[in-house]
Amino acid sequence: MSSTLYHLSMEQTWSSLVNYLILPHPSGQFGVEFSCLEEDEEAARFATAAADLVIYTDGCCIQGKVGAAFCVMRDAAQLHGKKLKLSNFCTVYQAELLALSEATGYAASGSAQLCGILSDSRSALQTVANSDTVHPLAVRVKENVMKARENGKNVSFYWVKAYAGTERNERADQLAKNAVLKSKRQPEYEECPISFFKRQLGLGTLDEWNRRYIQCTTASTTRKFFPDAISAYRVLRNVEVDAVLVQLFTGHGGFSEYLHRYLHKEDLSCFCGPGVDQTVVHLVAHCPAFHNSVWTSNAG
Repeated sequence: MSSTLYHLSMEQTWSSLVNYLILPHPSGQFGVEFSCLEEDEEAARFATAAADLVIYTDGCCIQGKVGAAFCVMRDAAQLHGKKLKLSNFCTVYQAELLALSEATGYAASGSAQLCGILSDSRSALQTVANSDTVHPLAVRVKENVMKARENGKNVSFYWVKAYAGTERNERADQLAKNAVLKSKRQPEYEECPISFFKRQLGLGTLDEWNRRYIQCTTASTTRKFFPDAISAYRVLRNVEVDAVLVQLFTGHGGFSEYLHRYLHKEDLSCFCGPGVDQTVVHLVAHCPAFHNSVWTSNAG
């Protein structure tokens, strides 16, 4: 596990949150509002009438590869399109925010006075809309919006349904897919999300736990239920473990075999009959008295 973490820490740049000390004073911070365009026709009307320039953004993950894109439209004509490749460990959420960041940067540096940016990621837009956000990409989006405002431009944000079927939205979607499937250049964005770090840390911890579990010479009763720690983790994480289950899975309880081992009981026979050791496996799988009581209970 330690070698894996060393490899990650040395070769990856972590997507750390922006330090509050370098953010603008609270009085100068602002959120970015966005509107929802629920219908395809509504999005099409907006694209032709509500702004001088319309930018569609999208992010996607295909076959474990991540990409993003934005598509600049005026009327029905595509003026510009940009594909963005991200490292494979990045998330679609990061891709959507990266597309918004690049789109707002384009809007801030362009000549259009009214620019509308459309995204199908409500989570990315909500992050940008949060006035207290410290996500680096969201902060960059707001910095671009502020720069545009200082130059007398207005940038508006809109949420549209994913795969709405509009030609313009599909163009941005296709650009993002091309960034994933056809681009052979180095990624433009390589900051590792915290979720990836947590996942790798969890997997490394689980592997180390499993290695120790397999190599240890104790827990013989537990091994009968769970041959390895990974299978135990998958089951027990979804089970509310109580005192009875702990005794059952470990064999440390009021069982004749366990009590006899520690000299608390002279005879390790089961109450179902002499000559049969009362072990956990016997009680669960073979003891007729136990089975009869369960059967009687269920029948009643």
